Amino acid sequence: MLFRSGLPERFGGGGADVFEMTLAQEILGRADASTALVAGMHYSLLGRVIDNAAWPEDVLRELCAAMDRTGGTINNCVTEADLGSISRGGLLAMTAERADGGWRLTGRKIFVTGAPALRFMATAAVLPPSDASPTGELVNALVEAPSEGLSLVDTWSGALGLRGCGNFDVVYDRVFVPDHRIVERLPIGQHRRPQGGSAWALPLAAIALGVGQAVQARMDALARDLEDSPLKDAVRALLAHHR
Repeated sequence: MLFRSGLPERFGGGGADVFEMTLAQEILGRADASTALVAGMHYSLLGRVIDNAAWPEDVLRELCAAMDRTGGTINNCVTEADLGSISRGGLLAMTAERADGGWRLTGRKIFVTGAPALRFMATAAVLPPSDASPTGELVNALVEAPSEGLSLVDTWSGALGLRGCGNFDVVYDRVFVPDHRIVERLPIGQHRRPQGGSAWALPLAAIALGVGQAVQARMDALARDLEDSPLKDAVRALLAHHR
């Protein structure tokens, strides 16, 4: 229910607006920051795409209907081990080869938040040069999970924060993506038109507020528990300093 609430009603979701989802994320951040981060990534991506009409309406409807029907989330899969900043000329190592009706992707993405819960992976890839785009194209390939050739690697289980929010590596071994799920095409060398900030970044920011409130509440409880302890004054001084 949580991940459906921010989907538009026309796509079968709860229709919550950015203000309502920001309040929800603040509350969730107090209780479970990891789950809040996974949810926040989901909302911020879909919110930006919907507000900017960045993907075709029928593709959005198809993805939202699938998530409504079977559950799961969506997130960006961009970062690669040897990738610099795309905005400053960094080139993706992930390859794409033509197949009947679509493309096959091969490569590896790292730091994919909430990977085990993902129903779709908005995967940054580069298509080879063509007559329409002689330099090739930077695209978003909307990969369905599970798919043949798609696997998760639990690389970060030794780090508590990354383990909690399911930050896995994602490996693509000739994973098929149909043509209609190749979106946000941009010829290499062409700058993307700035779209401005998205209000859907606010649910992500609200997580930090909720976490801070939870820490404050825990420290207040600790100060009460230490009423007869020699640490009482030190804890109260620390609380006063950070209020």
